[in-house]
Amino acid sequence: MNTTGTIRRFFSGSQQKSAEVVFRSERQECLMAQVLIKAFYVFILYYALTQLNTWYQYRDVTHLDPLWPIAWVVIPGVSVVWAIPGILIFSFCGALAGALLSSQRWVRIWVFLSLLEFLGLKYSFGKIGHSMHLWLLISFLFVFLPKDWAKATLPRVERQMTLRIFWGAQTFILMTYTLAGLGKLLGAMYQIALGQIHIFHPQSLAYHIAERLIQTDSHSILGSFFVEHPGLGWPMTLIMLYLQVFSLWIAFRPNLHRAWGAFLILFHISVSLTLSIHFHSQVLLVALFFLISPFHYKTSWRAMCANLPIVGFVFKPLLR
Repeated sequence: MNTTGTIRRFFSGSQQKSAEVVFRSERQECLMAQVLIKAFYVFILYYALTQLNTWYQYRDVTHLDPLWPIAWVVIPGVSVVWAIPGILIFSFCGALAGALLSSQRWVRIWVFLSLLEFLGLKYSFGKIGHSMHLWLLISFLFVFLPKDWAKATLPRVERQMTLRIFWGAQTFILMTYTLAGLGKLLGAMYQIALGQIHIFHPQSLAYHIAERLIQTDSHSILGSFFVEHPGLGWPMTLIMLYLQVFSLWIAFRPNLHRAWGAFLILFHISVSLTLSIHFHSQVLLVALFFLISPFHYKTSWRAMCANLPIVGFVFKPLLR
């Protein structure tokens, strides 16, 4: 317990909650979480609808290099010609069932398996994308929601379990950003050792944009601008690195949920405008779990600044 408390205090910082916030009923938070979970499954149905045009792409497929979720397709005796339409039908029906009956555990299991199978099929042609990987992993996490999570009134134990699983999904999302940031830091250390351009170099963003656009033979709205003016992109690079590295901290600081979510969305927009890398589904995921976070509570801008990881120490005197 002491170790757990120490870890919690390390991540939580010095949050100043009012008595009203501390004793606020969990019912309101749970009702918001219930709505957002249902919206999660509605989006999966929307995603399935946007993929209907892929039926024409897969219709004539007779050979593929299957990822492990659909390795069964190449088992002797299984026809690829029939297996692929089966996966598509199974996936679409699962998404439709999830939007209508997400309160049922067996349906949530179906949603997870259907999304797993569809993404396994989609990326069995030599290229793997990860724009929907977090949606897949969270659909697995939501399988463990309590039996009656969707009811308007819940016993306290089930209400708390629902909120914990929702918070777990938030934490998982933020952890992926932190891991990405730490990966960039480790890469920078390696590049520094080799005497290469690294992420802390004033021209790093310009080099990265130029390499990306040449490699993919693509264009971006602001890419050429930052290549020509590398000094303007350097502060943005450092800010985005800070956002990524310290994202995990925000799971424990709910008064920053909405602001941090907004900045993460700006991060994805900037990546889209400069590197031409688009994560539309990720933007919606961040908006769903953080811009409308049920755990968010209002505080002054001073308290929010003081609660920022690391740099918040500079703002703490403002609270006195």
